[in-house]
Amino acid sequence: MRNETADIYFAVSSGKGGPVWPFVFGCLDATHRFCGRGGVPGLMPFVQTGLYVPENRDILTARFVASGCRHMLMVDTDIGFSADNVQSLIDCDRDVVSGTYRYQDGSGVPVGTGTGELDGKLERCTVVPAGFLLVTRAAVLRLMAAMPEDIYVQPGVGVVPALWMGRYQPGGPYRRDDGAFSNHCIEAGIELWRHTEVIVSHHGSAVY
Repeated sequence: MRNETADIYFAVSSGKGGPVWPFVFGCLDATHRFCGRGGVPGLMPFVQTGLYVPENRDILTARFVASGCRHMLMVDTDIGFSADNVQSLIDCDRDVVSGTYRYQDGSGVPVGTGTGELDGKLERCTVVPAGFLLVTRAAVLRLMAAMPEDIYVQPGVGVVPALWMGRYQPGGPYRRDDGAFSNHCIEAGIELWRHTEVIVSHHGSAVY
């Protein structure tokens, strides 16, 4: 996905469920908005399918680094979004910034953990959700440099960084992919932000 200010690797992590229609429509909208070089559509989803989502995200991150793109947009197939949502995250000019959406369980609680500290439309977070997340190349390279030992081999892919996998620490808390990535960022001194006015829909047992 390319425009005057962004060059984005569109990373789609898919678990056991298929894409919802609002996700498909979002892909079409963004493809129309962000044209690639020579008029060719610049948004081409790079889909990694598997039951273990943290591994999917690690594989996508490794492929993002190899692509040379400056940004990675991580989007899950159960998220409904628009090209305007993508542009709003780009305009933030932050290393890590997410959209806002709610849990699927009907609680109405936003995914992630905010601190209440605001900078305009942005809220600083201790955990950002990965379902609609924009990350700069500089941030990923900084993370990889900060944790060079955290790598593993994926068959057919090669060595991938374990940015979305939680480190095994006896007696420590288990962190899912969102929490593991966010914790790695905080340890590396990378700020986490959520855009409070980029509201995307989360589809499941409840739709928000």
